[in-house]
Amino acid sequence: MSGSARADQLFAFNYSLPGTGATPMPTSASGYLITSDLSGGNYTILDVFGTWNGLEITGLAAPGTYGGNDNILNTADPFLTFNGLTFSVNGAGDAGTGLVNLFYDSAQGGYNEDDLNVGSSLNISVTPATLTPVLFDFSYSIPGQGTTPLAVSASGVLTTYQTYGNNYFVTDVSGAWNGASILGALDPNTFAGNDNLLTTGDPHVTTNGLSFALVGGSGGDDGSGNVNVFSAGGYTEFNDNVGFTSDFNLSQVPEPSSWISIFGGLVGIALQMRRKARKLIA
Repeated sequence: MSGSARADQLFAFNYSLPGTGATPMPTSASGYLITSDLSGGNYTILDVFGTWNGLEITGLAAPGTYGGNDNILNTADPFLTFNGLTFSVNGAGDAGTGLVNLFYDSAQGGYNEDDLNVGSSLNISVTPATLTPVLFDFSYSIPGQGTTPLAVSASGVLTTYQTYGNNYFVTDVSGAWNGASILGALDPNTFAGNDNLLTTGDPHVTTNGLSFALVGGSGGDDGSGNVNVFSAGGYTEFNDNVGFTSDFNLSQVPEPSSWISIFGGLVGIALQMRRKARKLIA
């Protein structure tokens, strides 16, 4: 059976911690957490974006990367576990690792980071949030190869949140793959190690790629309705019988306000031309 499509949640967060130790390092961070839907009384954090000590947060670290992180978000305070949440930053981070591990430890008096120079505090806020997603049209076509060649093509719309710079996190996928309807995006690390990261520069997906499920739970790359498209010297899918292509078409869908502006401009041009025509006739 294929994995089920996600129902993402979005939370705004901020916290500040005092400095301590031989070289005190106070820290503060704010931004957004993208999580899975509520399951078993808590959420799984899928991605994080924002700033830490004025530096860009560049993404979520996989569980067990630093500080034993489990990336679990609880529904009430304490919002994090003793293992906590780990993310990467454009800078030194905790203990010069380039990573930050935020966790809760009642013995230390609250939330802390995995750095001896960061102190503890209860000063944290996590609240449900709403952001306008960014939509992209996408399409690709890949030839078959191997003993049983499987040529594939897909097109549709990617629903994303902008995380930093030209980078986005895909929260949903709609459209069709080889004529079959796409059910939706799969959670990161659900199929073929997917991270569901997208960038407007080429290559548009990473070596871990984007995974989505097909309606009906059959076909796809694994025969169970799962598809993973990724980049590895070209775009391909997680099936040895799918070849490679250099073409992955991606274009941002204009926001409704942009369409209104464009339409308004066209109407204005049409009215001007009409007035000029009337003057010429007169």
